Amino acid sequence: MAKLVHSVQRVIPASPDAVFDLLARPSQHAVFDGSGTVQSAVKGPERLGLGDEFSMAMKMGVKYATTSRVVEFEEGRRIAWQTGLRRNGRLLFGGQVWRFELTDRGDGSTLVRQSFDLTEAKAAPVVNRLAAGPTEANMRATLERLADHFAS
Repeated sequence: MAKLVHSVQRVIPASPDAVFDLLARPSQHAVFDGSGTVQSAVKGPERLGLGDEFSMAMKMGVKYATTSRVVEFEEGRRIAWQTGLRRNGRLLFGGQVWRFELTDRGDGSTLVRQSFDLTEAKAAPVVNRLAAGPTEANMRATLERLADHFAS
């Protein structure tokens, strides 16, 4: 059976609170996105909380939009959103979860673990086969951009 949760991690030169605050603001997601697909926030709150929904303008060859719902939220420690198409509260397409887990290293830096979780995704085997490799590379680039953002 294929691995359904792909993760990367890196030490970021900032406090967990500072990193979390950036992650919790959809308007800032393009700042740290390593895939180059996130263009801008379209709809949603300024700062995310559990259960909040937000939409992002995306571009991967063609322009499109995604809608995500915050499914995990622990201030300063963990935030995750599930991307997918929903109708009447039911997930029809997608379902992958993007998760960030933060660990305070006690020296002003934070260990950030980013995961791409396909456990609940529709068509998970297909998505896993096609996207796992590029997604892990993009997550490494995301953590590099986070590190660069806080290093400057």
